[in-house]
Amino acid sequence: MLIDAYLPALLDFLKKLSPEILKIYHQDSVEIKTKPDHSPVTEADLMSHNAILEFLKKLTPDIPVISEEAEFQNNININANQFWLVDPLDGTREFIAKTDDFSINIALIENHIPILGIIYAPVFDISYFAIKNKGAFKKQGDQPQEKIHVRKLNLEKPIVIASRRHANNEKLQKFFESIKNYERISRGSAIKFCLIAEGKADIYPRFGETFFWDTAAGQCIVEEAGGHVVDAKGNPLRYNGAPPYLNTYFFAVGDGADFFIF
Repeated sequence: MLIDAYLPALLDFLKKLSPEILKIYHQDSVEIKTKPDHSPVTEADLMSHNAILEFLKKLTPDIPVISEEAEFQNNININANQFWLVDPLDGTREFIAKTDDFSINIALIENHIPILGIIYAPVFDISYFAIKNKGAFKKQGDQPQEKIHVRKLNLEKPIVIASRRHANNEKLQKFFESIKNYERISRGSAIKFCLIAEGKADIYPRFGETFFWDTAAGQCIVEEAGGHVVDAKGNPLRYNGAPPYLNTYFFAVGDGADFFIF
């Protein structure tokens, strides 16, 4: 099965999965548990994880899957040239707070590089997706898909997008002080990558802890839209199958923003 065939199958699957997630989202109360790392997990996270895992096993039975909610994987090395990275519900705290800013992230990794990425926002019924060397796209509901591209950096007043959950990070505050003149917007989950990719923001700096499943899909989309997702030295993020699947600090940047950072 060619990679091009994975994409429509996944997009159709996520659209069908969405109502089940939204049904839980719109409940008056949602059961919340705490994982060993003290982060929250809801029934929607686990339901989405199980559904995606089952679907990927049927779609690509020979490609292993690393998912945030598969706790047993904390001690497993995935020694494969290809594997899936899945965040079944990125932005669980946003889901709990009912801000609408949560997404499903799915990326296919090949030789440490994301070659397919999907970020789907159930509340907005928006899909952002990309295949390496084939561009990045956005699809709203049943409308035709549209190609997206990062924007040219606004040197006079760049738009910086940051997490509303990490606003008091000391390194982030120092970063803002170094810029001086900027416009700041706050959003949750991997949707921040999407706003870089479609030219609605210039820079997404992240100084807090993130995992591979948080960034791989967004990196593929941003890169195919003409941008970059890089570490503090300007090197693209890379992914292997070895736990604990942690990223370094990173910046997602649009067109021309690389020199602004380094």
